[in-house]
Amino acid sequence: MAQHQQDTEIRMTNTWVQQQRKVFTKWFNRHLPSRDEASDLITHIENIEQELDSGTHFVYLLCNLYGKPIPKGFTRITSALRASGGKIPPFKARQKLEMGLKILAEVGVKGANLYGVTQFLEHDQRMLLGLIWSIIQHWSGTKFGISAVGQSAKESLLDWTRTALKEAGVELPGKGMSNFSAAWCDGLAFLGILFAHDNN
Repeated sequence: MAQHQQDTEIRMTNTWVQQQRKVFTKWFNRHLPSRDEASDLITHIENIEQELDSGTHFVYLLCNLYGKPIPKGFTRITSALRASGGKIPPFKARQKLEMGLKILAEVGVKGANLYGVTQFLEHDQRMLLGLIWSIIQHWSGTKFGISAVGQSAKESLLDWTRTALKEAGVELPGKGMSNFSAAWCDGLAFLGILFAHDNN
């Protein structure tokens, strides 16, 4: 019985990881710059854990998301890649990955200091998927102007929702907008947000 339960948990975990990988890969590809904006070396990735170890896609993604210029020295490294027939020497991959990690720290991605070059080079699935999730949360909060220092994207969105409802004069029964589960179930908060943005 215990073995069957353990096997079921492993299957569920594997399914969850596959779904997360698929969703994150699509998101990653959607936010890469187009070839004419970057380089003919930038193509869409198929396997988010295996294809980030060169650093190229990672840096282009971050620069595209956050409007950062391509770091000094990056173009030269990419030119060297063309000359070597597409194989990136390990020290150049490390150099690119360090550039990407520096951008993460500069833009303030929560927990950026937890990630290192080693996770990319060893294709650490758990850490890389966690990193992509951290980037998605941070970028979404930044893009939509809801991220506050020291807050998660969820906390920031909750604060934004409370402010929008308050400014629209919408009062929710009970504890108000305290979370996205019980306070969201009856649809009043959703209608309040719609009213806040279009009170016709």
